[in-house]
Amino acid sequence: MLEFPRRALLAGAAASIACACTPGTSRREAAVPRNTAAQPRPAAENGFDRLTFWDDFDSLDTIDIDNTGDPGFNWYVYRGKRPPIPKTDLRISDSVLTFTPTYDGYLVTAYKPLTPALPTVGRTFAGGGYFEARMSFAPKDPGLGKRWPAFWLFDILVSAAIRDGTPENFRGAEFDIMDLYIYGGPPLWGVHDWTVNTGGANLDIQNDNYKTSLTGIDYTKMNVWGGLWVPMARNKGRGLVRLFVNGEHIAENDVTYGATGPANPGASPQNPNGAFSILDRNQMVMLIGSGIGWPINVDYIMVWQ
Repeated sequence: MLEFPRRALLAGAAASIACACTPGTSRREAAVPRNTAAQPRPAAENGFDRLTFWDDFDSLDTIDIDNTGDPGFNWYVYRGKRPPIPKTDLRISDSVLTFTPTYDGYLVTAYKPLTPALPTVGRTFAGGGYFEARMSFAPKDPGLGKRWPAFWLFDILVSAAIRDGTPENFRGAEFDIMDLYIYGGPPLWGVHDWTVNTGGANLDIQNDNYKTSLTGIDYTKMNVWGGLWVPMARNKGRGLVRLFVNGEHIAENDVTYGATGPANPGASPQNPNGAFSILDRNQMVMLIGSGIGWPINVDYIMVWQ
């Protein structure tokens, strides 16, 4: 069983503990001061030394639960033409956020990214980084919905087009760090290269190794999901994305890409030159979500860049 013990929040400690562990063993990091976080190894080893986002969910104050659209929140409940996430879907207990969806929904770090011309309230991410969430999922009611939970990044332009039903002619990226899209199936992972066209004739290119072979995970207990994104400019012209589960690098799901040449190990339904390179060019929003009948518990989320 892969499981990650809770990150302690004690004043005075500073650095994470390196742990060379075999699959199936637990991993523990050093205690960290409250409102900060110890730097994980994937971030440190790739030069991502700035903690640019941290939410330990001590209260609902970091969430725009009234759908005001005001700046200063970590998370927004806005869902475009669909109703916002109801307040009653969200609660905090013992520094853990529980999200019990009334309908398929998500929290997003930016508000109303409608068109490239409109300003964005909230947080977007660019230039790579290490993105980590510690989450558990309640048992699912198999009679309700089929998809999620998920933790992912989405190109702000593609997100707006899909959410608000206003497709434009542009290209954008999606970076799925953890996606239990189908109940009972393996976690999905990887990169999408979207082309969104007026009229909705969209193209979605995805890495061929998007299915993981992870087994033995007890999703009802807290596990840590990490996504490493190293842009082309920081890696000798080859971008890199990697999956980490409870501190373990899942090497079989690595993806590399470049401005010229196809992605490796492959992509479908096509793998053109420059596939996934759009990931390095646009702003991304970060999201956590789940579907009807599948509550999620989130201990913390952090980003190092």
